[in-house]
Amino acid sequence: MTKVIAIANQKGGVGKTSTTVNLGAGLARQGYAVLAIDFDPQANLTMALGFKSPDDMDYTVSNVLAKAMDEEPIDPSEGILTTAEGVDLMPSSIQLSRFELALVNEMNRESMLRQFVDAVKSDYDYILIDCAPSLNVLALNALTAADSVLIPTQPEFFSNAGLQMLLSTISKVRKKINAVMRKAIWERYSDDLQLETIDIDVTKSDAKTIWDKLQKYLPLYTLFQADRKNTDGDSEVQDPLKEAVKEILADESLAATLRSVADEVERKLKEVSSRTLEKLREMSPDVANSLNPVIPSSTNLKWTDVFKGVSITGDNDIPINKRGSGVKRLVLLNFFRAEAERRLQERNAPSIVYAIEEPEDCLHSRFLQFHLVRQLRSFAI
Repeated sequence: MTKVIAIANQKGGVGKTSTTVNLGAGLARQGYAVLAIDFDPQANLTMALGFKSPDDMDYTVSNVLAKAMDEEPIDPSEGILTTAEGVDLMPSSIQLSRFELALVNEMNRESMLRQFVDAVKSDYDYILIDCAPSLNVLALNALTAADSVLIPTQPEFFSNAGLQMLLSTISKVRKKINAVMRKAIWERYSDDLQLETIDIDVTKSDAKTIWDKLQKYLPLYTLFQADRKNTDGDSEVQDPLKEAVKEILADESLAATLRSVADEVERKLKEVSSRTLEKLREMSPDVANSLNPVIPSSTNLKWTDVFKGVSITGDNDIPINKRGSGVKRLVLLNFFRAEAERRLQERNAPSIVYAIEEPEDCLHSRFLQFHLVRQLRSFAI
């Protein structure tokens, strides 16, 4: 089985390239087939293995990434060079730095290098990836493609200062991105998953406990309706803060606090009314007996009316629903973002799914759809 090792440390000058060269040469001398991938735009590994002008090469690891991004087939042998040390090399060049920006907006951006590794690993016993001194999207690609990580370091403060951050990143990659183990489990049982649909009645106390536990592992789903009609029935369009009041007051812990406040006020009002009637009875028993205090129960109180004056206004108190459609949608979009993040924190959900509902005949398709999607992608997890 091929061993894929990423040699990584965000600190420069700790010996990553030297480790890659010497480890690769040592393995090759023992008879193993070794491929070294230079995944650093500085191309130090390429030069160390005898190619002094990497920027003049016709084919480098940048071409591999370009094919992966364009979903083109990857030739396992194309671009791989042989070296005097007996190590095969996929070279790098300064062009790789350009792909750092290109990969940011790419779907499955952390898995591009893995496509190449999967294509060539059957020809090698060891694949060594020499990483750049950073924790950017290129480093994530290397960590995702690897099944183990070698971290060269030196016994000095700056060399070890970022080690904890690197270890944390590796842990996150293993849990969320590198799916080698999950893939193996799936392939082992995919033909006999024994799936069965079971309805859970969440109104029952035991079932509700089960559902509460399940929710901790489920992402929070949020839907943004970009195309909204200006109707009185749409409370968010009229004023998002008034809709937020309903969401906030629906919180169980806050509702309990408000009930406690209402009960305390009710208790004190009953004391005041009782004392008043007692004093009145001393002077006029008939009048006192004809009176009864009317104090609404806490369950009948409408707390939303207490906050009915909240609003987001501007330009001489012009309300949201009277503003232009562009401003209105922009405010609603960011209200949606703020509410989604608030619910994420309150529910302690592991992640969040942002969905957007936009009609095909949107009049602002060139701007609004692009802007909305770009904003959603910018804070996607």
